Amino acid sequence: MYTVDQETPDAHTDGIWAVAWASGANMVITGSVDESIHCWHASTGDLIRSLPGHVLGVTSVTTDAAGTVALSAGLDGQLFRWDLATGQSLQRWQTEPAQTWGVTLAPDGQGFATGGEGGIVRLWSVASDTPVQEVKASPSFAMAVAYSPNGKYLACGTKAGNVDVFDIESGKLLHSLSGHATVVRTVAFSPDSTRLYSGSDDHRVQVYDARHGNLIAAFSGHSSWVLSVAIHPDGDQIATASGDHTVKLWSTRMRQCTETLSHHQDHVWDVAFNDQGNHLVSVSEDRSLRWYRAL
Repeated sequence: MYTVDQETPDAHTDGIWAVAWASGANMVITGSVDESIHCWHASTGDLIRSLPGHVLGVTSVTTDAAGTVALSAGLDGQLFRWDLATGQSLQRWQTEPAQTWGVTLAPDGQGFATGGEGGIVRLWSVASDTPVQEVKASPSFAMAVAYSPNGKYLACGTKAGNVDVFDIESGKLLHSLSGHATVVRTVAFSPDSTRLYSGSDDHRVQVYDARHGNLIAAFSGHSSWVLSVAIHPDGDQIATASGDHTVKLWSTRMRQCTETLSHHQDHVWDVAFNDQGNHLVSVSEDRSLRWYRAL
């Protein structure tokens, strides 16, 4: 069970679309349609600094495993790599608008993947100014991308409703999973890389065997789009954020909802656990950042 720890009602001046927990820096990172990225002290909730650079809304933020480096993507087609200790931009990449809707860092922190227009997923190296590889997902917008923690797989959720899984080493498509009826907005792997979770505008969360591609379970309970799925570090629990203004907690063993958090007043765009799983944050179109702690 989780309870409200604190709230930041006007964390940004417009809707907040992305949040990531950077445990190594003891920060929570938020990205907003107001074009800004804010870094918050994870213990006090105080604003530490803002990261300038994007000139259109920020669609995605992610951090490395150590929680010391962040990567952001925006509607302006820019990608930034940030040193969270100093707030300085380490690198900047410019792509065409809509090419970098979602971004995910590789487990080793030396590469990342982006998804966007045309269903093209681009793989990048921090040592290169251009993509090192491109893989074609379904012929549709690539809404979300995620690496498996073991570094073997890359998943992509598409506007067409498919979830495509690629082998990182070969770049080959392993599975094209068609269990959703419409847009897939979020994908995430379990900590042991054996399970793949996807959330869709069909209000459902699907659970797949990451290696073989078969459907294991489906979670239903939201009354609107599922916009984000976050996996608890122990893998026994997930959190989902939805257009129905709620965050739901689910038991992956019992395959049922265990708790509903109804503190936002608009779409909840993203949700994230800290690395111990005893804290949770969520962000919303209502411009608020909500902080929760486990009881």
